[in-house]
Amino acid sequence: MEMITKKPKKTPKIYTCHICDFLSSNKKDFKKHILTRKHTNNVKNPKNDNKKTPFVEYQCIYCCKKYKHRSGLSRHQKICNIDTINSVDSLPFYGNFNDNTKKPQNEMSDAKDLKIKELELELLKKDRELLRDKLKNKDEIIDILKTKGNGNTNNFNNCNNKITLNVYLNEHCKNAMNLTDFVNQIQISLEDLEYSKQNGFAKGITNILSKQLKDLNPTERPIHCSDVKRLQFYVKDEGKWEREGANEKIDKTIQNVQRRQLKKLQDWEDVHPGWKNSEILLKEWQYMCMGITNEIKGTDKKSIKKNLSGKLNLKNEIKNLN
Repeated sequence: MEMITKKPKKTPKIYTCHICDFLSSNKKDFKKHILTRKHTNNVKNPKNDNKKTPFVEYQCIYCCKKYKHRSGLSRHQKICNIDTINSVDSLPFYGNFNDNTKKPQNEMSDAKDLKIKELELELLKKDRELLRDKLKNKDEIIDILKTKGNGNTNNFNNCNNKITLNVYLNEHCKNAMNLTDFVNQIQISLEDLEYSKQNGFAKGITNILSKQLKDLNPTERPIHCSDVKRLQFYVKDEGKWEREGANEKIDKTIQNVQRRQLKKLQDWEDVHPGWKNSEILLKEWQYMCMGITNEIKGTDKKSIKKNLSGKLNLKNEIKNLN
């Protein structure tokens, strides 16, 4: 008995159009393709291989053959099957065709995603630092603007105060006495000498000037204090108001009052003709001289001005005027 052997199935012949990337095992279909408009256009206008286009590969799951277009792969798989493969071992190794096939790609994808996340975190960190710097600069800018704003406000207030002072002095105090005239009309009494003897030189002169200024209406006074803390005065002399920088005119006024007290001492001697022969009167004369003839020091001048500043406060006078 003869054994019947099965003849191996012949592999069909593949007709390929490289211009159109067309494959077919049917010769008639291939001839039809040659006559199509697509093929004719591709022959007349061949594709520029130098043109850079995104390249995507489509791979056959049976023979691992690769195609540029999905349509080419689809046509190929219709005629390709496992019978066309002589041996699986003869195929190039692309990994097992199961879920594990994606493992290397997944690992690469995971690594890529991790790198992207690291970059995003780094960018986020830089953005936070940049935002922090901007906020810091913003705070600094706000502080600068506040300082400038306060400065502008202070300048504005100073301007307003200056205008108010000038208006008050030049308008309301335009008939005030000149300082020279005021000093010349000061009258020293024996009571003033007695006060200086008991309270000292500085308080004695303060007492004399305070009484003389108090007798005048505030708008007639030749001296006003604009800043009690800094002892800044405005003085009228020679018909105009001026701010005293070094208080020279006020210092001269203090010296002038001292000389007037010395002259008044002569009146006391005239009232007590035998004072040289009286121990009591002689001691009184000596104490009186000590109270009015001491050397004028800087501390004495400052003390006198400080005592006068409260009585000549220009701000209070303006408030009372309003």
